[in-house]
Amino acid sequence: MTASVLVLLASGWLLYQDTHLGPRAREVHYLAGYVLVGALVLRLHGLFLGSGPAHWRDCIPLERLGAVLETLRCYLSLGRSPLPRWYAHNPLWGPTYLALLALLLVQTLSGFGWESAALAAFSQAVHGPVARIVGAWVALHVIAVFLHEVKGAGGDVSAMINGHRCFMVERPPAGEAGVVSLEGIMKARQGRKGDAAGE
Repeated sequence: MTASVLVLLASGWLLYQDTHLGPRAREVHYLAGYVLVGALVLRLHGLFLGSGPAHWRDCIPLERLGAVLETLRCYLSLGRSPLPRWYAHNPLWGPTYLALLALLLVQTLSGFGWESAALAAFSQAVHGPVARIVGAWVALHVIAVFLHEVKGAGGDVSAMINGHRCFMVERPPAGEAGVVSLEGIMKARQGRKGDAAGE
């Protein structure tokens, strides 16, 4: 999905510039659009029929509204406000994920409508502005990733690269690092299960 969106933004920009690359850019744009359609079908299947964090119920953070607002405050202050801690996904990810899927669906429909006489006016009015919103969204996402890496204690990007992530369990005393080994927790849990089975 990410690759197709980036290709669509680049090829759409070339189409808008009306350069000599227009015919080739149009072919690439259509091809990337079909890849996006396939990715959206899979994402929508997971959103409504799947389980886990990709399900639509988990994308609406009613019980974590405070954390969502704190994260938003950190973003709007460009990192001057503290970044809240969480153990899995950023609390703001769910609503933004749903909004991005909605924008991509609008883009897909308006892209297909471009060739239809009945939908051409809608497509011409919507496709370009929504593409600019998606492009700005991508830029803001990259900025937020770097902000998390600098301000966050967990180092999400580093964790994706090196496979290790730090979780702050409780505030350590001044001058001490608070590190918890997940391997130690898993061994202790397995040991308790073995003791319970032996009894």
